[in-house]
Amino acid sequence: MRITEGYLSQHFQGRSGGRDPALLDIAQDHALALLHQQGVFDLDVVLKGGTALRKCRAGNAGRFSTDLDFAVEDEATAALVLDTLDGAEIDGFGLLSRTEAAIDEPISWLTTPFGRPGIGAKIDLSTRGLWLPPVTAPLVPLPIHKRYDFDLPSTP
Repeated sequence: MRITEGYLSQHFQGRSGGRDPALLDIAQDHALALLHQQGVFDLDVVLKGGTALRKCRAGNAGRFSTDLDFAVEDEATAALVLDTLDGAEIDGFGLLSRTEAAIDEPISWLTTPFGRPGIGAKIDLSTRGLWLPPVTAPLVPLPIHKRYDFDLPSTP
């Protein structure tokens, strides 16, 4: 991991109360990278909602959303998303196993090398289907992305 406290501070630009959202933002990137690495997005899984808009359209100018929202084809795919993230860790950013914390409980699921964020976050999975066809888009580049030991591919 090449993220330091200084790079973390740069990511939230020293704003009061910005540290926890910055940790969560970085952890979300790590979770998305893991889902890509494991081929989960190849199964018609789509990132949606406020996090998708911010990460793929607005970057740091967008409203920060704490949840990772996904559209999935069925319950089996939803279970696969959770199984992939369950207990996973990349560069010290990870998710507690579901035996340690419920995924839908705010803040309890996230660990980072810089401590746990003190803000709520959860993973939402919907099998209701999409209103529009998904668009695969690159994430808006941010300086912190250069510190990752992985690339962030375009995400549906």
